Amino acid sequence: MKPKHTKLEKIVDDARARVGTGKPLAIALHDYVRDEVAFGFTPYFDAASSEMTLKLGAGHCNPQARLMVELFKAAGFEARFRPSTITNDILNGVAITPPQLSHIFTEVRMGDNWVRLDSYIADPPLRRAAIEKLEQDNLDYGLGCHRTATGEWDGTHDAFSQIADPDMIVELHDPVEDIESFYRSDAYKHRMGPLSYNLMFAPGRILPSLAMASLNRRANALRSGAALHRY
Repeated sequence: MKPKHTKLEKIVDDARARVGTGKPLAIALHDYVRDEVAFGFTPYFDAASSEMTLKLGAGHCNPQARLMVELFKAAGFEARFRPSTITNDILNGVAITPPQLSHIFTEVRMGDNWVRLDSYIADPPLRRAAIEKLEQDNLDYGLGCHRTATGEWDGTHDAFSQIADPDMIVELHDPVEDIESFYRSDAYKHRMGPLSYNLMFAPGRILPSLAMASLNRRANALRSGAALHRY
């Protein structure tokens, strides 16, 4: 008996039925992640599988990168993870974080070139509200976005919603095919002493909806148009 399609394969098949193959398919998959996964934190943190990210409908940069790369690969594209270390300024106003973050973006081969992306990370309601607030406060980045954030990708050029300014990158690490290999490396920042954030967030998995409401209170307030105190 032929095995049933996975959720990722179904997403790819549905997109292929709508737009065909090649660049239009890659763009459609990018737009799916952008539109269907809200930027935010879950109690699975970086340990979230792509299926869990889809089930919860939310994820921060790293779970979304996992989903994006796995969708590209399921569609037959060559794709990989590009880890970096950035300062925590990008999350000012939506999260309290350590000084440095491990930010993973996506590299996908389009023709002869590797194209860099994190433009799928900020969902449209968050991106619009964040850019408006950043412009109002004359800030370049924060609230999960860069002021020049884009959610559009043309299938050819680099596109970013978060690390739009190269100066934000403290360290750029080598590409990896396996995201878990980076999480096991010394370069991975999401630890407090011997404990990873994945373990620290784990109790919230008992009632994930309540945990997510707490973790994403500020981002949800921003989406709703509620006034935010600037952190």
